Amino acid sequence: MMLRDGFFPLTVTYTALIKILLEDDAIDEALNLLDQASSEGNKLDAMVFNTILRKACEKELIDVVEFLVEWMHREEIQPDPSTCSFVFTAYAYCGFHRTAMEALQVLSMRMCDEDGSCPEKTEFEDDYIFAEDMEAESRIIQLFKDSQENLAVALLNLRWCAVLGFPISWLPDQSPWAKRLSTNYIARKEAA
Repeated sequence: MMLRDGFFPLTVTYTALIKILLEDDAIDEALNLLDQASSEGNKLDAMVFNTILRKACEKELIDVVEFLVEWMHREEIQPDPSTCSFVFTAYAYCGFHRTAMEALQVLSMRMCDEDGSCPEKTEFEDDYIFAEDMEAESRIIQLFKDSQENLAVALLNLRWCAVLGFPISWLPDQSPWAKRLSTNYIARKEAA
C-alpha cells in the first residue's frame, strides 16, 4: 500500500517490518526484506542487521549469523558492540568457543578500523591491549568518556582476547574465520 501511494520505505521502515517478521520466527522472509531494502538503494545500517542477528543468535542459526556478518562487511557497515555480542553469543551457545573468540577479535578489529586504514598497531598494543600497568583499563574507560564507545568496547574485547591467550591479528580479513565467511557468502549468493 505504501508503494502504491508513492511512499517509498526507508531503512527505519524496513527495520520495523523485519522486527514484525522476526516475532513470528520468519527469518528467511526477514532476509528477503533486507535484500529488498538493499536492492531499492536504501542505506543499510548496523541496527537493521543487528535486528536479524539477535534472532539468529537466539535460534543458534550460525549460517545466518555468518551470512549477515559478511554482508555487513561487504556493505562497509561497521560492526558495533551489539553485533559483537550477538555473534560471540551465537558461537558460544553452540559450543564453538575458539570460533567465538576469533569472531570477536575480527569484529573488534573492524570496529577499531573506522576509516579503512589499520590502526597504529604499536599504540594500541602498548597502551591498551598488552599493557601490564594498573591503569590500562582506566585508559580504555576514558575513551567512553570521550564518546568513543565503539573503540573502547573494541579495545576491551581485544584485551580480553589477549588475556585469554589468543594471539592478536592486525589483519582481520586474513583470519581463517573471515576467509570462510567470504567464501560461504559468495556460494550462497550464487545459489540464490
